[in-house]
Amino acid sequence: SSFAERALESALRVLPALPRALLVSRLPDDWTARLRRLRCVALDAHHEALSREVVARAHGEGFRVVTYTVNDAARAAVPRAWGLDCVLTDAIDTIRP
Repeated sequence: SSFAERALESALRVLPALPRALLVSRLPDDWTARLRRLRCVALDAHHEALSREVVARAHGEGFRVVTYTVNDAARAAVPRAWGLDCVLTDAIDTIRP
């Protein structure tokens, strides 16, 4: 995954079979178009950029959704309830898989 779309474009050109994910802190309006253009398998977004609707739309279009960096167990429970694929955390002692 990368914030840099140019890096993802290069990866696509050099290693097209390599799974890619677009990493964002804020969700751009055209996020699904970017994921398709870059042939990403996932959206990796800051937890505050996600909603139940975003997760559902991503899944409906065939993308996985990962969120970062959630270190509060109560906050981690919210996107998990939305069907999120993965929560990245530094708090591995309190947030369990």
